[in-house]
Amino acid sequence: LAHRHDVALIEDDVSGELYFGGPRPAPLKAWARDGDVTYCASFTTTLAPSFRLCSLSPGRHPSALEKPRPTLSRASPALLLGVLSELLASGDYARISRKLRARLAEQMERVADAVLASFPRGTRLRRPQGGLLLWVEGPEALDSG
Repeated sequence: LAHRHDVALIEDDVSGELYFGGPRPAPLKAWARDGDVTYCASFTTTLAPSFRLCSLSPGRHPSALEKPRPTLSRASPALLLGVLSELLASGDYARISRKLRARLAEQMERVADAVLASFPRGTRLRRPQGGLLLWVEGPEALDSG
């Protein structure tokens, strides 16, 4: 549809590495033609919030991403880029991500069970297949005001 109407899409997949519901679904970018999708992924959610590093596949609009942005940190990213490069090349990043996903799945189950055990009767959950958020719906009679 985007291709037919010449619309570029931005796929924000910054939490994609946190998917623990089985085989990870392919990103939209996998089916894109002619650079219809600009793809963004992050190492921040899997390694450390302070890394503030992402990967970007600019699609058909690379010039829109070439403008320098102000630096948000005084630290040189060279060391972080070197560490990330080594983690990726050695396979350690994949191992770290697998361990993180397994722990997240276990923790999500424990939190969901605790919520259902301690929240009012009629509370419903939407158990995610990844990520850090659990959707909780209170019972109809609950006054949240």
